[in-house]
Amino acid sequence: MTTFEFTLRHLLLEPDDDPEHYLEALYNAGCSDALIGVAKHGVIALSFACSAASFAVAVETDRQNVENTIPDAAFIETVR
Repeated sequence: MTTFEFTLRHLLLEPDDDPEHYLEALYNAGCSDALIGVAKHGVIALSFACSAASFAVAVETDRQNVENTIPDAAFIETVR
């Protein structure tokens, strides 16, 4: 396994939604290795250092965890 570092950015459907409401749910959904930031209003960013067989597997797994936890969040980008 290799450790991959990347950030996933998602747009919250409700821009006034407080991303802190999702912290515990994201942790419980498998994002316990993420640093979560909310620097831009209405956007939540999760920075991962994830061990996986490939970069694609790491990104897809963590992206699904985020989107299952915040179903109304729209994926913006992956930053490597």
